[in-house]
Amino acid sequence: MENPIPSPDNERLELLTQLRLARTRRTYSRIAIIREGREIIREVQLIGSQYAAYGRAPPVHLLWRLDQSMESVFHHMLALLTEEDAARAFEAEVWHTLA
Repeated sequence: MENPIPSPDNERLELLTQLRLARTRRTYSRIAIIREGREIIREVQLIGSQYAAYGRAPPVHLLWRLDQSMESVFHHMLALLTEEDAARAFEAEVWHTLA
């Protein structure tokens, strides 16, 4: 007796395609988030060196703005990681239903 190799039906294929496309979008999002974080770090370094050259501290509002920007980057990355975890679990569930 032959055991057919399980294969996804059209509905599951569509789900897997959507998951793959979402994974690609998340990759681009991750790149953008990391780029934004690096830009903030560069800005902090530049500001620090400019003000240090004159022996002064940067204005508090400037540091606060950068802190808020980095906090936003952090939250975007956490949301992305949460989405990736959920997508991985869902994809595993889709494949598990084939077995």
